[in-house]
Amino acid sequence: MDKSSKSELEKCLDGEFYNCHDSIFIEYKAKARRLIKEYRNLDYLDKEGKRKILEQLFNKIDSKERINSNFDENEYFAKTYAQPVMIKDNAFIGGGCIILPGVTIGKGTVVGAGSVVTKSLRDHYLCYENPCREIRKID
Repeated sequence: MDKSSKSELEKCLDGEFYNCHDSIFIEYKAKARRLIKEYRNLDYLDKEGKRKILEQLFNKIDSKERINSNFDENEYFAKTYAQPVMIKDNAFIGGGCIILPGVTIGKGTVVGAGSVVTKSLRDHYLCYENPCREIRKID
């Protein structure tokens, strides 16, 4: 497809620069803010309600995935390219982490609080620092 005929959403999904103020993104942001507000207002024990909201926000999630109740729209919109972040089973991400687009967090990997993850992390590693790095293998 010719670049000039691509929609802003298509540019975003192709990892190209795009106009984040296009109406489609304004609609997405409004929906995400509403869902995040609903998520934060759910009872702590309402696991099914939380799962339904996470599925609407992220489309596909792991069965064990959890998101801190302090999660907000700034975290949700903190990327400029539409490259997915993959978080594999049983990974743990400490509070305040920044994970850049296109990164994969390996199965069973632990990312220390406040880490800035700039590249993919292998399965079963303890990782932290800025930029985040693999410190040691977890048995």
